[in-house]
Amino acid sequence: MAEDEDLIGPELRAWIGRGIGRIKVPEPISGSEVRRFARATGDYNPLWFDEEYARAAGYSGRVVPPMVVHEVFRRVGGEGGEWTDPWLSLPMPAGYTEARNAGSESEWLAPVYLDTPLFIECDVVDIFARKGRSGNTTIFSQREERLLDEAGEVVFRRLQTIAHLKPAPAPQGAGKGA
Repeated sequence: MAEDEDLIGPELRAWIGRGIGRIKVPEPISGSEVRRFARATGDYNPLWFDEEYARAAGYSGRVVPPMVVHEVFRRVGGEGGEWTDPWLSLPMPAGYTEARNAGSESEWLAPVYLDTPLFIECDVVDIFARKGRSGNTTIFSQREERLLDEAGEVVFRRLQTIAHLKPAPAPQGAGKGA
């Protein structure tokens, strides 16, 4: 186990606790996105579509479906975006060039309403190594992502884990017109 942890040198370990400041999500979640979600999933909950129903149920307006909220992190970044993805910047040891989603844990803490300005914060919370059954060592990095409303209240939190791997060697004879 100690040799696995030796893979994580001081430069990589220094990323634990590093985060990005609050970044505004470029556009709030709109009714058209909720309609697309409903068409794709068949989930036509009246909380998503009926203002009066949502208010009668104790909400201050139409609620955004939780799975639509879950995907908001994809909006920040890309070309010209402010999000500098910590996964892309982590100084991995030589050869660790592949990454896979190793899971996430999500908490919806408060409702998100249509057309509400939202903000994102993110911190790298852990980096560790484990040897698998194959004998190969995988480096795992975890970050906590938070979605906040205008008042700064955290409305959604996710712990995202990424597995960083060395690519598997090509099988014998691969690439020779086999």
